Parts: sequence; structure tokens; C-alpha cells
Amino acid sequence: MKKILCFLSLILCLTTFFISPSAQAQTSELNLQNVKEFKVQGGALVNGYSANPEKWNLLTGTGKREFTSHVDFKEAYAQKPVVVLAISGLDVLNAANNRITATATNVTPRGFDINYKTWANSQIWSVFLNWTAFGGK
Repeated sequence: MKKILCFLSLILCLTTFFISPSAQAQTSELNLQNVKEFKVQGGALVNGYSANPEKWNLLTGTGKREFTSHVDFKEAYAQKPVVVLAISGLDVLNAANNRITATATNVTPRGFDINYKTWANSQIWSVFLNWTAFGGK
């Protein structure tokens, strides 16, 4: 059952990667030469005001604002993996338009950063996010 779930997760990630315009705009190469085993890891997390009240700056102010958080993989990869992000929920104030991006940056075999950005008068309380990383074991 676990292998089936990992396989379905991999198919979803690959489909998202090849179809999504934002994924196409950010090129990530996965070199599968000399890869004998393939590893998939993933998780769900919430970043927002309640978790980081001193640092979360997407709730107040106007103009461009960004917040970065770090994710460590449970197991390191042999090489830099491909990371796919999916926003699964938002907690926002309804007095303004909702604008948010989430981008995986600084990807290494041990982890990656998630960079959240908003702009104009958007007010974001929390972002619920799923991530999947895949690469050589």
C-alpha cells in the first residue's frame, strides 16, 4: 500500500511539474544517470501569523512583502532533488484581494527554503502548503 501511495504521489508530482506554467518557468533538472533507486518524500505544513507572530509580515502593511521558512528532509538525497509545492489552503482577510506565491528556493540534498510573497494590500493570516521532493536515493 505504501509503495502504491508513493507511486501515485510521484505521478501527481510529475504531472504537476510538466503541466504547471510556474513549474515550467523554473527549470529544475533531475539527472537520473547512475540512479539505482528513486526516493519520494513529502509533507504538509502551515506558516502564518499564529506560528511566527514576530516574523510573519504578510498580514500587515502594503506593497511587496515576503517570508521565508526552511524544510529539512528526513533523509538526504544523493543529489539535489526536484521539489514541487502546492498551496492547499489560505486564511486571508476578505477586505482585500488575495495574492500569494510560494516558491521552493535554495534546494539542496538536505532541504530547501519556501519563499512566500504577497503584494499590494493583500493580508494573509496563514498559508497551508503541501510539498513533495523526488530524486535519486
